Amino acid sequence: MTKMDLNNWIMYYEIKKLARLCSSKAKIVRHLVIDARKVPKY
Repeated sequence: MTKMDLNNWIMYYEIKKLARLCSSKAKIVRHLVIDARKVPKY
């Protein structure tokens, strides 16, 4: 597993964890400081 794969899995886990806590997409983006277009991807 490459470092890029690992980073993608960590991002996936963090987004899913916040989504389970009933966070909106906007709150997830602000919390993780990522591009808003990445959230629906995961």
